[in-house]
Amino acid sequence: MIARMIFTVLFWCALAAAQAADQAVATFSLNDHLNRTWEHELVFYPVADNVFGREDLALHGPDDKPVAYQWVPAELAASGKRSVAFFADVPAFGGAVYRLAPGTPTRDTDLRVTDSSNAVTIENRLTGIRLGGAAAATDGPVAGIRLASGRWVGGGTLTVPEKPLRFAVETLSRGPVFAESLVTYEFPNFCYWRFRVRVPAGEPVVLIDEEFLLPTAARYRLLLAKGWNPDEQFYRDNANRCQLAKLAAVPGDIAVQLKAWPTWWNQVPEAHWASWCESSGDDLLAFGCRDPGVWVEPGRTAWDTTVSVAKSPLAADLQLQGFRRNWLLAALKKSASLPGEDPLVAPLPQQILIRHGDVRLDDVKDFALDWNEGDTRHPGLFLTPQELERVKRNVKVDPARLATLRTTPVFPYQMDEHVTYFLATGDVELGRNLARKAGELVQQAVDGFVRQDRLRNQGSCPHHRTTTIMWSAILGDLALSPGILPQGERARLKAQLAFLGYTLASPTFHSPERGYHANPNMTTTARGMLGLVACCLARHPQAGEWAKIAIDEFQRELETWCDDRGGWLEAPHYMTVSMDAIVSVALALRGKGFSDTEWAYHPRLKNAMAWLAKISTPPDPRLNGDRHMPEIGNTYLGERTCLPGWAAWIWRDHDPAYARNMQWMWQAQGKPRTLGIGGAYPGLQGYASVVLDETIPAAPPAWKSELFPDTGAVLRAHFPGERETYLHYIQGRMHQHYDYDEGSFILWGKGQPLCEDFGYYSRAPAADHSRVDDGFVEQLGNEGRIREFAAGAVDYLCGERAGWHRQILFVKDDDPAGPNYFVIRDSVLSAREADWRVWIATDEPLDANVNPVRAQGRFAADLVVYFAEAPDGKRASEQIIRRSGASGFATQESTQRSLHLKMPPDQPVTAVLYPVMKDQPTPQFTLLAGGRAIRIASSYGTDYVWLNLEGLRFSAEGLDVQGKAGAVQVRPGGTRVSLPGRGRVTFQGKNLENKVGGAVTVSQKW
Repeated sequence: MIARMIFTVLFWCALAAAQAADQAVATFSLNDHLNRTWEHELVFYPVADNVFGREDLALHGPDDKPVAYQWVPAELAASGKRSVAFFADVPAFGGAVYRLAPGTPTRDTDLRVTDSSNAVTIENRLTGIRLGGAAAATDGPVAGIRLASGRWVGGGTLTVPEKPLRFAVETLSRGPVFAESLVTYEFPNFCYWRFRVRVPAGEPVVLIDEEFLLPTAARYRLLLAKGWNPDEQFYRDNANRCQLAKLAAVPGDIAVQLKAWPTWWNQVPEAHWASWCESSGDDLLAFGCRDPGVWVEPGRTAWDTTVSVAKSPLAADLQLQGFRRNWLLAALKKSASLPGEDPLVAPLPQQILIRHGDVRLDDVKDFALDWNEGDTRHPGLFLTPQELERVKRNVKVDPARLATLRTTPVFPYQMDEHVTYFLATGDVELGRNLARKAGELVQQAVDGFVRQDRLRNQGSCPHHRTTTIMWSAILGDLALSPGILPQGERARLKAQLAFLGYTLASPTFHSPERGYHANPNMTTTARGMLGLVACCLARHPQAGEWAKIAIDEFQRELETWCDDRGGWLEAPHYMTVSMDAIVSVALALRGKGFSDTEWAYHPRLKNAMAWLAKISTPPDPRLNGDRHMPEIGNTYLGERTCLPGWAAWIWRDHDPAYARNMQWMWQAQGKPRTLGIGGAYPGLQGYASVVLDETIPAAPPAWKSELFPDTGAVLRAHFPGERETYLHYIQGRMHQHYDYDEGSFILWGKGQPLCEDFGYYSRAPAADHSRVDDGFVEQLGNEGRIREFAAGAVDYLCGERAGWHRQILFVKDDDPAGPNYFVIRDSVLSAREADWRVWIATDEPLDANVNPVRAQGRFAADLVVYFAEAPDGKRASEQIIRRSGASGFATQESTQRSLHLKMPPDQPVTAVLYPVMKDQPTPQFTLLAGGRAIRIASSYGTDYVWLNLEGLRFSAEGLDVQGKAGAVQVRPGGTRVSLPGRGRVTFQGKNLENKVGGAVTVSQKW
């Protein structure tokens, strides 16, 4: 039998007609496991038909104290069943019992309901509201609000295309627990507005639930300043801090944007509650958004549901297009409402909203708390029974170290040893040490949702809750192992984890289908938290539904955020944040019975993990030769990742060759223990020693240049090796959490960084990147794409966005120290002027107006830049220094110098970027055939290269060419001719033709 969470309801009814006077006909027993003191909380319980409506029953609470109650007909009860309503008190970590038994009911109340013609006034000792009246057709339903001082203020104006056909005010309940009225408007074409108001006894609130369906132009304006002069606004701002501000000092015409799920990154103040007061008085009127889930109906609500509050006159503008909205008004005293010294503590107006919105006793009492765990296996969150046995066999336990770990405090970021030893031994004392931390963390997570002191509501900044909640699930799984916790503590831990599950599944926390979300990875982590809690409590009655929410989201992301070759929606750093959640939940789902799909072995997840490995840089001299993620988009400098190591462990038995390649890349990045830097990665915290297994064999992959259709491309030669040449190019529809960097590249030559990005310091402008800045607005939906790509002896790509075409030809030599270089041609066909830049990692000033320019690299290689085609006018150079938010290097600062030129409309630029070793001479560049080809002479031989947006034909020096891109490489040992696209070459009396183009360069050596 399943008891209900937090509050266990014991309910029975006697069927016999005659009962003893002291025999209860219904008993309600409540127990708190949240460490919350519940006071004067309105609750509803269904009752049997033969109990409902009886006038001979009294309700007795703790200490047999008489308690007022109210019968609630089925049509007014949220459950749809005949119910009893009363106010309950429950002490923190305590219990309370309420009994209905024969006796004289208590009717004490402070409610007063005054009816008149199509009007009603509902009051208690703290507040009141007037509804309807003669002007309701034009003024709307609210005729006045009573402040704490007793003043009546407020009103409204109603704007509708047509007058209502019918208007009515109906009193539904008169107390003693609550009074309720319904205001109904009916309009032509079956349009309507139902405005339901409830005033609980002894509470300073008016609860308003609306249902409406009206034309787009219909609006209701709630006049908040009518009858008094509020000149101050009190609310919690986008940074979660309580603010008391003069309305006149708020910029613009809008005082605040009230949203059921406010964002935290916009400049205009947003909040889910706000209040107003007079600087000279003590009255304060608050407006709070309740039940975010009802404000937006997924798939139907296509318009903004924001309530904008105008400054002058102070008024809230409410849309009436559709469909529902729940909110409240609270009449408080300013002196009791303003916060103390800590601006991050939820003040009285928010506490009122929490009690009547986010954390209602009436909701929480129905959560399943104590359930039959059946065959739930603890520890069993991430490891199969076979994997756990492997840990027990392989870990060498030091008895002295085990004794130390039993009492050493557990710090989640450094708990690998605690967790590994517990997995290996099941030691009870060590388990209790871990359980103490689990209890501390889960209480902290619960408090975050219940108290809302640090974050202003349940949905604010979900990424700031990730560590606490994921750690709670990870350590909770260990703490629930047999024999670790006494029964009472175990029950409390389960209850609190279950509360987290219910809250994380609620649209109040996160709901992408309603638009309640932020950056993509935040949705991933939000669902990752829920998924881990579900897998920790795998036999909870709701665990399957919770898991399904996470699974559905991850399936959507793998299908739509990952291109066919693994390229990911977000920049590498934030991709690792998503991987933290997806991979940890994918492992946790194994053996839980929630899905027929083996998510840990999903092919698109496999490709995504490989993508991050494939785009990693050559060995970096600043990291003692470690590779790292490219610092593209919002990715930090020198950021290494353990994701390939995770991939190796996951696939060690399913695809050993893939696992060996991933293990090699993990080792090549220095065997890091975390997914990245500058952020929290709690998903597999404590399990690094298990999932980063140094015994897995490693083998270098044979990766070549590769197109990632929706994210960009990697061009490489001589991988793996000390003299790799590498270019990463960004372009495609998957371009979130990047800079303004589409079409840009970073470049390494001879194993040295030559053209870099500056690392993640904000969303960096186009001018900070090696790209053309043509002034075109970068925003979601107008990304460009790589339209042509071919790889082989010579690589080629052509990317396009809004008339800017960037072509890159990568010419490769057999010798890594030989001519491995890039020809880049940019054409802007949109009639826009543009700026062309390349950023070079050099400490020496550049003479931008010599040609070629030899930039002195910081390490073993230089970069020669030759302009084969450029508009007239001086080129420029500038130095900039940027400071990344975090760095794996010795410094967070990055300094580069640019080559910069202005591009008049429709004048292309062609440049050769030619890496050379420090001791190699600068090659000789000569234009041929009127500039249509370039001869490049070096100590290795002579190259002929050509690159044009359209097909061209020319003859020069025994070379006859048709096509738009290609290369001839003449070496002492022979000649190689390469055509990455359609074309024909005749050289030295021999022919090569590429008839079809395609993804493979046609090449021949003679």
